Amino acid sequence: MSLTKSESARLNGAKSRGPKTPAGKAISSQNALKHGLFAYAILLHGESEVEFEALAESYIRRFEPRDDLEFNVVRQLIAATWRIARCWTLQSQTMNMEIDRDQEGGNTVAARAFQSLSASTPSLQLLHRYENTYDRIFNQSIRTLAHIRKNFPASGSEPQAEQNEPNGPSNRSILQ
Repeated sequence: MSLTKSESARLNGAKSRGPKTPAGKAISSQNALKHGLFAYAILLHGESEVEFEALAESYIRRFEPRDDLEFNVVRQLIAATWRIARCWTLQSQTMNMEIDRDQEGGNTVAARAFQSLSASTPSLQLLHRYENTYDRIFNQSIRTLAHIRKNFPASGSEPQAEQNEPNGPSNRSILQ
């Protein structure tokens, strides 16, 4: 009895137990990623492309951009959200570095670290300013998306308020 190519491939694939080497595992861990062009513009070394892609996909599902204009606004939302989270991480890491330098210990170590950083370096102030900037970008993007949907319906579609059925999730990738 002869098997078709697809049946043969299916049987052989069922025998696989996944990659065994660290190099093979690293390669297969990237299987779900798109080409990553947008991610490379946002991500720093050491940041997770997988987590970024998950954030992007969740925003695309949530906002369901109808055209390129809305898609670009959603990209701004994604970038702002990612950068706000980065600011939070950097604030924590900055404080932790200062706490680690404190030789006295005790339950006031975080307060002393904050006081030391506030007096000697503008790093926390700068991070806070960046966080506020990204927060404004996020909020402005939300308002822009609402304005576009209210006043400029996508060509060939009915206004949002007249639709009776919800749209299914979008298959677009943020990285396209």
